[in-house]
Amino acid sequence: MEMKFPPLSGAGVREGRAGNLRDELYRLFGFVRRQILLVAIGAGVAAVLAAIILLNTVPTYRSQIRLLFSEPPNFMQADRDRRALGEADEYIATQIALIESRSIAERVVKDLNLGARVDEMHKSHGLLSSLSSLFSRSEPKTETPQEAESADERAIAYLQSNLAVFRIARSYVIEIGFDSSDSTLAREVADAYGKAFLADQVEGRLDGLSRISKWLEVRIEEIGRGSREAAEAVTRFRAENGLVAADGRLVTDQQLEGLNQQLINARASVSAAQAQVEIYSAAIKDGNVQTLIGLRQRGSSNSANSSSDIASDYLLAAERERAVIARWGADNPQAKAITAEKERLADQIRAEARRTLDAYQAELARSQSELAAINKNVDAATAKSEGVSSTMVQLRTLEQRAQSYQSLYQNYLDRYQELIQQRSLPIDTARIITTAVQPDSPLFPKYKIVMALSLVLGGALGAAVGVGREFFDRSLRGRADVEAHGVPFLGFIPALSQKAGLLGGVSPDKADRILDRTLQRLLVATDAMRLEPMVIAITPLENDKAQNQSFIAKAYADELAKLGHEVLLIARNPERASTPAAGALARHSARSLVAEPGSHQNPTVIPAGNLPVLSQSANRTGVQTLGSSVSGLSGRFDRVVIESTSLEQALHVSALLPSVDRFIVLARWGSIPRQSLTEAIRSVHGLRAKCSGVVLDEADLSKVV
Repeated sequence: MEMKFPPLSGAGVREGRAGNLRDELYRLFGFVRRQILLVAIGAGVAAVLAAIILLNTVPTYRSQIRLLFSEPPNFMQADRDRRALGEADEYIATQIALIESRSIAERVVKDLNLGARVDEMHKSHGLLSSLSSLFSRSEPKTETPQEAESADERAIAYLQSNLAVFRIARSYVIEIGFDSSDSTLAREVADAYGKAFLADQVEGRLDGLSRISKWLEVRIEEIGRGSREAAEAVTRFRAENGLVAADGRLVTDQQLEGLNQQLINARASVSAAQAQVEIYSAAIKDGNVQTLIGLRQRGSSNSANSSSDIASDYLLAAERERAVIARWGADNPQAKAITAEKERLADQIRAEARRTLDAYQAELARSQSELAAINKNVDAATAKSEGVSSTMVQLRTLEQRAQSYQSLYQNYLDRYQELIQQRSLPIDTARIITTAVQPDSPLFPKYKIVMALSLVLGGALGAAVGVGREFFDRSLRGRADVEAHGVPFLGFIPALSQKAGLLGGVSPDKADRILDRTLQRLLVATDAMRLEPMVIAITPLENDKAQNQSFIAKAYADELAKLGHEVLLIARNPERASTPAAGALARHSARSLVAEPGSHQNPTVIPAGNLPVLSQSANRTGVQTLGSSVSGLSGRFDRVVIESTSLEQALHVSALLPSVDRFIVLARWGSIPRQSLTEAIRSVHGLRAKCSGVVLDEADLSKVV
């Protein structure tokens, strides 16, 4: 019966991938842990560099204020129409452009006398500049008017380049911020900008009111003079004709009362229309676009929104023209284009003013026609009146004229009084809701963030370098490096650390446990429990890097002797094998001497020089007699442990190969390339079959995965 296995589920695949990822992360963490010194060096170097940069970086402080805007007042209307002012976004954008304008910057420079401080504003405040200032001397110089003007220009450019004005969300609040290397200067400039803007608003409003009031004063004087002359004419006519005013009036007075009132209103309309025609005629003749814009703003609320857009576009174009000319000159192509656009808008405004003048002239003609009709009706009514003398008619004419002047005079006088009240009342379109404060911490750089980032990035760079070193290190360092060449791994021999109390980078107790575990693996790999005699060779991978070969051979021979074997140790250096070893090997030898005295026989040690192949002078005769020599020794001992020459001497090892049952390869940890192990085993035919494994000597266990 065929067995069918269920397919691997998606959950199993994900768990396998998660396990692989976890193993890779553990491996990567091991790399970083072993290279912790590089991580610390990278973090320290980055922190020092960041500190040097911060010491030479000029800090930037920001101080800001906030302005709350209300609807601007309409000087010519009692009621304000929000739609006549355009959309709120356009209104706020206009105010922002005004704050960023050169006129406000000039006012701030003048208020704070920044022209004299411009060089100090541009002066660096880093550590290097502070040290250089100790060795430099500057003598005070007398500033010329040209230099003062240039300093003011630099101060204005400095203000405009470091000014930040923006709207808070969709509200009527505008924030004015100023950046400077001097926190006190940042607060002073932000506060000065708020005050300068409010002062400019007040001055602009008062200037408009002053122009209107002057025009009203002239008109009131003219109308008042005409009213006085009309009243004097009535009084003089009555005195000359002996007319006395009494309660009893003629019938014609009652009939003409309504017509007289209509006549008064018509004349007032004619006067008002005539006044508007004269104002616009004078403005058009003068050609001043600003005056035309002011007249449009004081005009009727029925004006189209496009007119407001044209005026706003003209003001923006004029401001841009001043800014571009101030920066690049009048011959700049952009300046010429803006000037042309401004002239086009000015022509449109003038055309609009002419259309308005035509409308007022039409209104004047209509009022005059209405006045003429009313006069005609009055004349007709007067002609129909029987018994009314020509004297009474003349009197009534004079009285009507005097009343018309008086009504018109009173109307203009009321408007003039309203303007005087507006000038005396503090009606502001904006107010400061958040005052400027001196900043305690800089806007840039953020010292804590920069230092933290430098430590993190420096540590990450050090970790990356350390991981790179681990990846590019091709030496024998662990089990995976050995087993990748198809050779068993038997363990580590701890190195004697330079630090007191440490062996191989770990504690002595842990080093002893690792050494014992390695010796146990050696016994298992070489079939230590077999009863048949065996010959085991301990050979180094490279001759000059076999520091503990004699000590390892002696420790291995001691372990075999503990198992009851009669052991012969053929040592290349008998004196070194008999002297105390260093580190964990020394303590293992000491334990072997004191543990169970007399329980086993010590290994027999003979010098390797008695065997030709092992005496570094092998020849043809020595190779032929090697087999019989080792065979004779193995017949007398259970185990023969030989300190062989290194695998670099392939001829010697090949001669010894037929007589040896097991080979133990000794390689120095972290010093021998991995490729050397494969090349050495391949160089001796048949060595792989008899190789029991590899032991890594002088290992730094703190860096072992």
